[in-house]
Amino acid sequence: HQHCRVYGTGGICIDSHTESEGLPAVDCFYVEDRMLIEANEDGGLTLTGLYHTVWTKSSWMKGIAEKSANAASVDFFKGFIEMINNTGESALPPVIVELQKEHKEEGQKIEET
Repeated sequence: HQHCRVYGTGGICIDSHTESEGLPAVDCFYVEDRMLIEANEDGGLTLTGLYHTVWTKSSWMKGIAEKSANAASVDFFKGFIEMINNTGESALPPVIVELQKEHKEEGQKIEET
C-alpha cells in the first residue's frame, strides 16, 4: 500500500509498504520505501529514495532475500528516474537524485547519481 502527502509547494512524500508473494521466505519480511520530492531554491527538484527491509520473523534465507529486495528497490528508483528523464518535457526543472538504504539505527548512503 502507499500513502502520499503533499507539503504545499515545498514537496511530496510517498511512503510504500510492499509484501511479495509466491517465493520462499517472503512471509518473513516486507519492504518499506519512501520517495521525497523537494523543491530547491534554484527552481530545481531533489528526489530522495529511502528503503529498508523489515523482518517479522527469522529465516535462513535472510541474506538472499535481503539482497534480492535491495536490488529490486534500486531497480525501481532507477526506473523512476529514467522515466522522469525520458519525458521529453523541457519544462521539467533539473532533478538531483539521492538513493539511500536505511537501517533502523542508521542511514547508509549506497548510491548517488
